[in-house]
Amino acid sequence: MMEDISKKIELLREDDDTKEILEFLIGLPKLDFQLYGQFFMDIYKSKVQEGSGTSKAIIDNEKRKIMAQVHHQITKHKQKVVTLENEKLSLEQKAKEAKHLEEKAKIDLQRELALRETTIAGKIQTAVIEKEKAMKREAETKISALENDTYIQSEKFSSLKSELEKEKAHKDLEIMKKTKEGIERKDLIWKGLVSEKENTIFRLQKEKDSLQNKIEDYFVKDNSEKANKSHEILAKLGGIEKVIIKPVNSSQIGQKGEQYVLQALKTAFPNNFRIHETKQHHCGDIVFNIENTNKWIMFEVKDVETSNIKNHKQGNDLKKFYEDSKANKLGFKFDAAVLVSLNCIVDPTIKNLEPFVKDGKPYMYVDNARNESADPISLFRAIVGMMKFMVDHCMDNKVENFGVKIQKYMEQTRKMYTFYDDMVKNHKASGKNLEKMKESLDGHFKDLETDNTKNEGGCKRNDVDAVE
Repeated sequence: MMEDISKKIELLREDDDTKEILEFLIGLPKLDFQLYGQFFMDIYKSKVQEGSGTSKAIIDNEKRKIMAQVHHQITKHKQKVVTLENEKLSLEQKAKEAKHLEEKAKIDLQRELALRETTIAGKIQTAVIEKEKAMKREAETKISALENDTYIQSEKFSSLKSELEKEKAHKDLEIMKKTKEGIERKDLIWKGLVSEKENTIFRLQKEKDSLQNKIEDYFVKDNSEKANKSHEILAKLGGIEKVIIKPVNSSQIGQKGEQYVLQALKTAFPNNFRIHETKQHHCGDIVFNIENTNKWIMFEVKDVETSNIKNHKQGNDLKKFYEDSKANKLGFKFDAAVLVSLNCIVDPTIKNLEPFVKDGKPYMYVDNARNESADPISLFRAIVGMMKFMVDHCMDNKVENFGVKIQKYMEQTRKMYTFYDDMVKNHKASGKNLEKMKESLDGHFKDLETDNTKNEGGCKRNDVDAVE
Protein backbone atom coordinates (compact mmCIF):
# COMPACT_ATOMS: atom_id res chain seq x y z
CA MET A 1 0.00 0.00 0.00
CA MET A 2 2.73 2.41 0.99
CA GLU A 3 4.75 1.41 -1.98
CA ASP A 4 1.83 2.23 -4.27
CA ILE A 5 1.40 5.61 -2.65
CA SER A 6 5.12 6.32 -2.98
CA LYS A 7 5.02 5.36 -6.64
CA LYS A 8 2.05 7.61 -7.24
CA ILE A 9 3.78 10.50 -5.49
CA GLU A 10 6.85 9.93 -7.66
CA LEU A 11 4.72 9.83 -10.78
CA LEU A 12 2.95 13.03 -9.79
CA ARG A 13 6.30 14.72 -9.05
CA GLU A 14 7.66 13.64 -12.40
CA ASP A 15 4.70 15.05 -14.26
CA ASP A 16 5.06 18.74 -14.99
CA ASP A 17 1.30 19.34 -14.72
CA THR A 18 0.98 17.83 -11.25
CA LYS A 19 4.43 18.58 -9.85
CA GLU A 20 3.67 22.14 -8.84
CA ILE A 21 0.33 21.20 -7.17
CA LEU A 22 1.95 18.30 -5.30
CA GLU A 23 4.80 20.46 -4.02
CA PHE A 24 2.30 23.19 -2.98
CA LEU A 25 0.20 20.71 -0.96
CA ILE A 26 3.23 19.04 0.60
CA GLY A 27 4.66 22.48 1.49
CA LEU A 28 1.52 23.51 3.45
CA PRO A 29 1.68 23.63 7.24
CA LYS A 30 0.16 20.60 8.96
CA LEU A 31 -3.08 22.30 10.04
CA ASP A 32 -3.56 23.95 6.65
CA PHE A 33 -2.77 20.63 4.94
CA GLN A 34 -5.40 18.90 7.09
CA LEU A 35 -7.92 21.67 6.51
CA TYR A 36 -7.55 21.96 2.76
CA GLY A 37 -6.92 18.24 2.31
CA GLN A 38 -10.18 17.43 4.10
CA PHE A 39 -11.91 20.06 2.04
CA PHE A 40 -10.71 18.53 -1.21
CA MET A 41 -11.59 15.01 0.02
CA ASP A 42 -15.09 16.02 0.88
CA ILE A 43 -15.58 17.69 -2.47
CA TYR A 44 -14.17 14.76 -4.31
CA LYS A 45 -16.25 12.23 -2.36
CA SER A 46 -19.58 13.98 -2.69
CA LYS A 47 -18.88 14.90 -6.29
CA VAL A 48 -21.24 17.79 -5.97
CA GLN A 49 -21.52 20.59 -8.38
CA GLU A 50 -20.68 24.13 -7.57
CA GLY A 51 -23.65 26.14 -6.26
CA SER A 52 -25.67 23.15 -4.91
CA GLY A 53 -27.02 23.07 -1.35
CA THR A 54 -24.77 20.25 -0.47
CA SER A 55 -21.78 22.24 -1.56
CA LYS A 56 -22.92 25.21 0.50
CA ALA A 57 -23.51 23.02 3.50
CA ILE A 58 -20.10 21.57 3.10
CA ILE A 59 -18.59 25.04 2.74
CA ASP A 60 -20.44 26.30 5.80
CA ASN A 61 -19.34 23.26 7.69
CA GLU A 62 -15.82 23.85 6.57
CA LYS A 63 -16.09 27.55 7.51
CA ARG A 64 -17.22 26.59 10.96
CA LYS A 65 -14.39 24.16 11.26
CA ILE A 66 -11.97 26.79 9.99
CA MET A 67 -13.45 29.42 12.31
CA ALA A 68 -13.22 26.99 15.21
CA GLN A 69 -9.64 26.27 14.33
CA VAL A 70 -8.93 30.01 13.88
CA HIS A 71 -10.60 30.74 17.22
CA HIS A 72 -8.59 27.95 18.77
CA GLN A 73 -5.44 29.35 17.30
CA ILE A 74 -6.37 32.89 18.44
CA THR A 75 -7.07 31.64 21.96
CA LYS A 76 -3.85 29.72 21.91
CA HIS A 77 -2.02 32.80 20.70
CA LYS A 78 -3.70 34.94 23.35
CA GLN A 79 -2.57 32.49 26.00
CA LYS A 80 0.92 32.68 24.58
CA VAL A 81 0.73 36.48 24.63
CA VAL A 82 -0.45 36.45 28.25
CA THR A 83 2.30 34.01 29.07
CA LEU A 84 4.81 36.24 27.28
CA GLU A 85 3.48 39.34 29.05
CA ASN A 86 3.78 37.53 32.37
CA GLU A 87 7.25 36.49 31.42
CA LYS A 88 7.97 40.10 30.36
CA LEU A 89 6.74 41.42 33.71
CA SER A 90 8.78 38.81 35.44
CA LEU A 91 11.82 39.74 33.38
CA GLU A 92 11.24 43.46 34.04
CA GLN A 93 10.98 42.72 37.74
CA LYS A 94 14.09 40.65 37.53
CA ALA A 95 15.79 43.48 35.54
CA LYS A 96 14.79 46.00 38.24
CA GLU A 97 16.09 43.68 40.89
CA ALA A 98 19.25 43.14 38.89
CA LYS A 99 19.64 46.92 38.41
CA HIS A 100 19.05 47.45 42.11
CA LEU A 101 21.59 44.79 42.88
CA GLU A 102 23.97 46.36 40.36
CA GLU A 103 23.56 49.83 41.92
CA LYS A 104 24.03 48.35 45.37
CA ALA A 105 27.09 46.51 44.13
CA LYS A 106 28.42 49.75 42.61
CA ILE A 107 27.86 51.63 45.88
CA ASP A 108 29.51 48.82 47.82
CA LEU A 109 32.36 48.77 45.31
CA GLN A 110 32.74 52.56 45.52
CA ARG A 111 32.80 52.36 49.30
CA GLU A 112 35.36 49.60 49.17
CA LEU A 113 37.42 51.56 46.62
CA ALA A 114 37.19 54.71 48.74
CA LEU A 115 38.22 52.72 51.77
CA ARG A 116 41.09 51.19 49.85
CA GLU A 117 42.10 54.58 48.46
CA THR A 118 42.02 56.03 51.96
CA THR A 119 44.10 53.15 53.22
CA ILE A 120 46.51 53.42 50.28
CA ALA A 121 46.69 57.23 50.65
CA GLY A 122 47.45 56.80 54.33
CA LYS A 123 50.14 54.27 53.53
CA ILE A 124 51.54 56.53 50.79
CA GLN A 125 51.47 59.54 53.13
CA THR A 126 53.22 57.50 55.79
CA ALA A 127 55.77 56.32 53.24
CA VAL A 128 56.26 59.88 51.95
CA ILE A 129 56.73 61.19 55.49
CA GLU A 130 59.20 58.44 56.23
CA LYS A 131 60.99 59.16 52.93
CA GLU A 132 61.06 62.88 53.65
CA LYS A 133 62.44 62.20 57.11
CA ALA A 134 65.10 59.94 55.63
CA MET A 135 65.94 62.51 52.92
CA LYS A 136 65.99 65.28 55.53
CA ARG A 137 68.35 63.25 57.70
CA GLU A 138 70.53 62.54 54.66
CA ALA A 139 70.41 66.21 53.60
CA GLU A 140 71.27 67.36 57.10
CA THR A 141 74.20 64.97 57.09
CA LYS A 142 75.35 66.28 53.72
CA ILE A 143 74.80 69.91 54.77
CA SER A 144 76.81 69.29 57.90
CA ALA A 145 79.57 67.79 55.79
CA LEU A 146 79.35 70.70 53.33
CA GLU A 147 79.41 73.19 56.18
CA ASN A 148 82.54 71.53 57.45
CA ASP A 149 84.02 71.64 53.93
CA THR A 150 82.83 75.25 53.54
CA TYR A 151 84.41 76.17 56.84
CA ILE A 152 87.66 74.53 55.74
CA GLN A 153 87.45 76.27 52.35
CA SER A 154 86.60 79.55 54.08
CA GLU A 155 89.64 79.16 56.27
CA LYS A 156 91.76 78.43 53.21
CA PHE A 157 90.17 81.36 51.35
CA SER A 158 90.78 83.68 54.29
CA SER A 159 94.36 82.50 54.44
CA LEU A 160 94.82 82.98 50.69
CA LYS A 161 93.06 86.35 50.84
CA SER A 162 95.34 87.42 53.68
CA GLU A 163 98.38 86.27 51.72
CA LEU A 164 97.15 88.06 48.57
CA GLU A 165 96.46 91.23 50.53
CA LYS A 166 99.93 91.06 52.04
CA GLU A 167 101.41 90.45 48.61
CA LYS A 168 99.30 93.27 47.16
CA ALA A 169 100.35 95.62 49.95
CA HIS A 170 103.96 94.59 49.39
CA LYS A 171 103.65 95.18 45.64
CA ASP A 172 101.90 98.52 46.21
CA LEU A 173 104.75 99.52 48.50
CA GLU A 174 107.24 98.41 45.87
CA ILE A 175 105.33 100.31 43.17
CA MET A 176 105.13 103.41 45.37
CA LYS A 177 108.80 103.04 46.21
CA LYS A 178 109.79 102.56 42.57
CA THR A 179 107.45 105.39 41.51
CA LYS A 180 108.92 107.63 44.18
CA GLU A 181 112.42 106.61 43.14
CA GLY A 182 111.53 107.21 39.50
CA ILE A 183 110.10 110.63 40.34
CA GLU A 184 113.14 111.42 42.42
CA ARG A 185 115.41 110.31 39.58
CA LYS A 186 113.40 112.43 37.14
CA ASP A 187 113.53 115.34 39.58
CA LEU A 188 117.30 114.88 39.93
CA ILE A 189 117.65 114.73 36.14
CA TRP A 190 115.49 117.82 35.70
CA LYS A 191 117.28 119.58 38.54
CA GLY A 192 120.56 118.65 36.92
CA LEU A 193 119.32 119.95 33.59
CA VAL A 194 118.00 123.11 35.22
CA SER A 195 121.23 123.56 37.14
CA GLU A 196 123.21 122.98 33.97
CA LYS A 197 121.00 125.43 32.09
CA GLU A 198 121.26 127.96 34.88
CA ASN A 199 125.02 127.54 34.90
CA THR A 200 125.04 128.02 31.13
CA ILE A 201 122.84 131.09 31.46
CA PHE A 202 125.02 132.37 34.31
CA ARG A 203 128.16 131.76 32.26
CA LEU A 204 126.62 133.41 29.22
CA GLN A 205 125.43 136.29 31.39
CA LYS A 206 129.00 136.72 32.70
CA GLU A 207 130.24 136.55 29.15
CA LYS A 208 127.65 139.13 28.17
CA ASP A 209 128.72 141.41 31.02
CA SER A 210 132.34 140.91 30.02
CA LEU A 211 131.47 141.75 26.45
CA GLN A 212 129.54 144.77 27.62
CA ASN A 213 132.60 145.95 29.56
CA LYS A 214 134.76 145.36 26.54
CA ILE A 215 132.36 147.43 24.45
CA GLU A 216 132.66 150.28 26.92
CA ASP A 217 136.45 149.93 26.77
CA TYR A 218 136.35 150.11 23.02
CA PHE A 219 134.85 153.58 23.15
CA VAL A 220 138.35 154.96 23.94
CA LYS A 221 140.04 152.99 21.15
CA ASP A 222 140.12 153.31 17.42
CA ASN A 223 136.60 153.39 15.88
CA SER A 224 137.39 150.90 13.14
CA GLU A 225 138.75 148.44 15.69
CA LYS A 226 135.61 148.95 17.76
CA ALA A 227 133.45 148.22 14.78
CA ASN A 228 135.25 144.95 14.07
CA LYS A 229 134.97 143.88 17.69
CA SER A 230 131.27 144.81 17.68
CA HIS A 231 130.76 142.43 14.74
CA GLU A 232 132.37 139.67 16.76
CA ILE A 233 130.21 140.54 19.77
CA LEU A 234 127.02 140.45 17.73
CA ALA A 235 128.01 137.07 16.26
CA LYS A 236 128.65 135.68 19.75
CA LEU A 237 125.35 137.09 21.00
CA GLY A 238 123.60 135.42 18.09
CA GLY A 239 125.14 132.11 19.16
CA ILE A 240 124.06 132.73 22.75
CA GLU A 241 120.53 133.47 21.55
CA LYS A 242 120.43 130.20 19.63
CA VAL A 243 121.51 128.28 22.73
CA ILE A 244 118.95 129.87 25.06
CA ILE A 245 115.88 130.31 22.85
CA LYS A 246 114.00 127.17 21.70
CA PRO A 247 114.06 127.01 17.92
CA VAL A 248 110.47 125.82 17.59
CA ASN A 249 107.43 127.78 18.70
CA SER A 250 103.74 128.11 17.87
CA SER A 251 104.21 130.63 15.08
CA GLN A 252 106.74 128.37 13.34
CA ILE A 253 104.38 125.41 13.31
CA GLY A 254 101.53 127.29 11.64
CA GLN A 255 98.44 129.23 12.48
CA LYS A 256 95.75 127.07 10.88
CA GLY A 257 94.14 124.75 13.42
CA GLU A 258 94.49 121.36 11.77
CA GLN A 259 97.86 122.19 10.23
CA TYR A 260 99.05 123.44 13.62
CA VAL A 261 98.27 120.06 15.27
CA LEU A 262 99.40 118.01 12.25
CA GLN A 263 102.82 119.72 12.05
CA ALA A 264 103.28 119.41 15.82
CA LEU A 265 102.58 115.64 15.65
CA LYS A 266 104.84 115.10 12.63
CA THR A 267 107.64 117.11 14.24
CA ALA A 268 107.22 115.21 17.53
CA PHE A 269 107.29 111.85 15.68
CA PRO A 270 109.48 112.37 12.58
CA ASN A 271 109.84 108.63 11.86
CA ASN A 272 106.09 107.93 11.87
CA PHE A 273 104.82 108.21 8.30
CA ARG A 274 101.23 107.24 9.14
CA ILE A 275 100.11 110.62 10.48
CA HIS A 276 97.83 112.42 8.06
CA GLU A 277 94.66 114.47 7.62
CA THR A 278 91.51 112.51 6.85
CA LYS A 279 90.05 115.22 4.59
CA GLN A 280 86.69 113.50 5.00
CA HIS A 281 83.58 113.99 7.09
CA HIS A 282 82.60 111.88 10.12
CA CYS A 283 86.05 110.39 10.80
CA GLY A 284 87.93 113.15 12.65
CA ASP A 285 90.49 115.62 11.28
CA ILE A 286 93.77 113.72 11.82
CA VAL A 287 94.58 110.01 12.23
CA PHE A 288 97.66 108.82 14.12
CA ASN A 289 98.92 105.23 13.87
CA ILE A 290 100.75 103.97 16.96
CA GLU A 291 104.04 102.75 15.50
CA ASN A 292 104.52 98.98 15.00
CA THR A 293 100.85 98.30 15.86
CA ASN A 294 97.47 98.35 14.15
CA LYS A 295 96.12 100.80 16.73
CA TRP A 296 94.80 104.21 15.64
CA ILE A 297 94.16 107.47 17.49
CA MET A 298 91.68 110.03 16.13
CA PHE A 299 92.39 113.76 16.61
CA GLU A 300 89.53 116.26 16.29
CA VAL A 301 90.64 119.93 16.18
CA LYS A 302 88.40 122.86 17.17
CA ASP A 303 89.64 126.37 16.33
CA VAL A 304 86.74 128.50 17.62
CA GLU A 305 86.50 131.60 19.80
CA THR A 306 84.08 130.69 22.58
CA SER A 307 84.00 129.97 26.32
CA ASN A 308 83.94 126.15 25.96
CA ILE A 309 83.19 123.50 23.35
CA LYS A 310 80.59 121.75 25.52
CA ASN A 311 78.12 124.68 25.29
CA HIS A 312 79.12 125.70 21.76
CA LYS A 313 76.45 124.87 19.14
CA GLN A 314 74.32 123.28 21.88
CA GLY A 315 76.95 120.59 22.39
CA ASN A 316 76.75 119.27 18.81
CA ASP A 317 80.55 119.40 18.38
CA LEU A 318 81.00 117.02 21.34
CA LYS A 319 78.27 114.68 20.04
CA LYS A 320 79.92 114.62 16.60
CA PHE A 321 83.31 113.92 18.22
CA TYR A 322 81.99 110.78 19.96
CA GLU A 323 80.05 109.64 16.88
CA ASP A 324 83.13 110.05 14.64
CA SER A 325 85.29 108.13 17.14
CA LYS A 326 82.98 105.09 16.74
CA ALA A 327 82.92 105.25 12.92
CA ASN A 328 84.58 102.74 10.60
CA LYS A 329 84.60 104.91 7.52
CA LEU A 330 88.35 104.63 6.84
CA GLY A 331 88.32 100.81 6.95
CA PHE A 332 89.44 100.51 10.56
CA LYS A 333 88.15 101.37 14.01
CA PHE A 334 89.70 104.00 16.26
CA ASP A 335 91.22 102.71 19.50
CA ALA A 336 91.33 106.16 21.16
CA ALA A 337 90.28 109.74 20.43
CA VAL A 338 91.56 113.20 21.42
CA LEU A 339 89.60 116.46 21.15
CA VAL A 340 91.98 119.43 20.80
CA SER A 341 90.62 122.93 21.42
CA LEU A 342 93.13 125.59 20.33
CA ASN A 343 91.57 128.69 21.91
CA CYS A 344 89.30 127.60 24.80
CA ILE A 345 88.54 124.77 27.18
CA VAL A 346 86.54 121.74 26.02
CA ASP A 347 84.43 120.82 29.07
CA PRO A 348 84.58 122.68 32.41
CA THR A 349 83.68 119.45 34.26
CA ILE A 350 86.59 117.39 32.85
CA LYS A 351 90.24 118.19 33.58
CA ASN A 352 92.64 119.18 30.87
CA LEU A 353 95.06 116.45 29.68
CA GLU A 354 93.43 113.81 31.88
CA PRO A 355 92.41 110.66 29.99
CA PHE A 356 89.13 108.92 30.74
CA VAL A 357 87.33 105.82 29.46
CA LYS A 358 83.86 105.92 27.92
CA ASP A 359 82.13 102.86 26.43
CA GLY A 360 85.40 100.91 26.71
CA LYS A 361 87.42 103.49 24.70
CA PRO A 362 89.98 106.01 26.06
CA TYR A 363 89.41 109.73 25.40
CA MET A 364 91.20 113.00 26.26
CA TYR A 365 90.39 116.72 26.12
CA VAL A 366 93.15 119.26 25.40
CA ASP A 367 92.32 122.84 26.45
CA ASN A 368 93.85 126.02 24.94
CA ALA A 369 96.46 124.02 23.01
CA ARG A 370 97.70 127.02 21.03
CA ASN A 371 97.17 129.85 23.48
CA GLU A 372 98.69 128.36 26.61
CA SER A 373 101.26 125.86 25.32
CA ALA A 374 104.82 127.15 25.07
CA ASP A 375 106.04 124.02 23.25
CA PRO A 376 103.35 122.21 21.19
CA ILE A 377 105.77 119.46 20.11
CA SER A 378 106.43 118.32 23.67
CA LEU A 379 102.72 118.74 24.45
CA PHE A 380 101.61 116.33 21.71
CA ARG A 381 104.45 113.94 22.45
CA ALA A 382 103.12 113.70 26.03
CA ILE A 383 99.50 113.34 24.78
CA VAL A 384 100.39 110.43 22.47
CA GLY A 385 102.39 108.76 25.26
CA MET A 386 99.43 108.93 27.64
CA MET A 387 96.97 107.64 25.03
CA LYS A 388 99.28 104.73 24.15
CA PHE A 389 99.32 103.86 27.84
CA MET A 390 95.50 104.02 27.95
CA VAL A 391 95.07 101.90 24.79
CA ASP A 392 97.37 99.18 26.15
CA HIS A 393 95.47 99.00 29.45
CA CYS A 394 92.02 99.08 27.86
CA MET A 395 93.07 96.36 25.38
CA ASP A 396 94.53 94.03 28.02
CA ASN A 397 91.78 94.76 30.58
CA LYS A 398 94.43 95.38 33.26
CA VAL A 399 92.05 96.85 35.80
CA GLU A 400 93.89 96.01 39.04
CA ASN A 401 95.32 99.20 40.56
CA PHE A 402 94.53 100.88 37.22
CA GLY A 403 93.10 104.01 38.82
CA VAL A 404 96.12 104.36 41.11
CA LYS A 405 98.56 103.71 38.28
CA ILE A 406 96.97 106.15 35.83
CA GLN A 407 96.66 108.79 38.55
CA LYS A 408 100.37 108.45 39.44
CA TYR A 409 101.30 108.40 35.78
CA MET A 410 99.18 111.50 35.13
CA GLU A 411 100.61 113.38 38.09
CA GLN A 412 104.15 112.50 37.08
CA THR A 413 103.57 113.46 33.43
CA ARG A 414 101.72 116.67 34.30
CA LYS A 415 104.44 117.65 36.79
CA MET A 416 107.23 117.07 34.26
CA TYR A 417 105.35 118.86 31.51
CA THR A 418 104.55 121.85 33.73
CA PHE A 419 108.15 122.03 34.84
CA TYR A 420 109.32 121.85 31.25
CA ASP A 421 106.79 124.48 30.14
CA ASP A 422 108.05 126.83 32.88
CA MET A 423 111.62 126.28 31.68
CA VAL A 424 110.61 127.12 28.11
CA LYS A 425 108.86 130.28 29.27
CA ASN A 426 111.91 131.28 31.32
CA HIS A 427 114.15 130.62 28.33
CA LYS A 428 111.89 132.74 26.19
CA ALA A 429 111.99 135.53 28.76
CA SER A 430 115.79 135.35 28.74
CA GLY A 431 115.67 135.28 24.97
CA LYS A 432 113.59 138.47 24.92
CA ASN A 433 116.18 140.19 27.13
CA LEU A 434 118.96 139.07 24.78
CA GLU A 435 116.88 140.26 21.83
CA LYS A 436 116.60 143.68 23.43
CA MET A 437 120.34 143.69 24.10
CA LYS A 438 120.97 142.68 20.49
CA GLU A 439 118.79 145.52 19.22
CA SER A 440 120.68 147.91 21.47
CA LEU A 441 124.01 146.58 20.17
CA ASP A 442 122.78 146.89 16.58
CA GLY A 443 121.96 150.53 17.20
CA HIS A 444 125.29 151.01 18.92
CA PHE A 445 127.07 149.34 16.02
CA LYS A 446 125.38 151.74 13.58
CA ASP A 447 126.51 154.66 15.70
CA LEU A 448 130.06 153.26 15.65
CA GLU A 449 129.97 152.93 11.86
CA THR A 450 128.70 156.49 11.53
CA ASP A 451 131.43 157.77 13.83
CA ASN A 452 133.99 155.71 11.94
CA THR A 453 132.84 157.22 8.61
CA LYS A 454 133.02 160.71 10.02
CA ASN A 455 136.41 159.95 11.54
CA GLU A 456 137.76 158.69 8.22
CA GLY A 457 136.52 161.86 6.49
CA GLY A 458 138.17 164.03 9.15
CA CYS A 459 141.47 162.17 8.80
CA LYS A 460 141.52 162.77 5.02
CA ARG A 461 140.92 166.46 5.45
CA ASN A 462 143.75 166.68 7.98
CA ASP A 463 146.08 164.89 5.57
CA VAL A 464 145.18 167.33 2.77
CA ASP A 465 145.77 170.28 5.02
CA ALA A 466 149.12 168.82 6.05
CA VAL A 467 150.16 168.38 2.37
CA GLU A 468 149.17 171.91 1.53
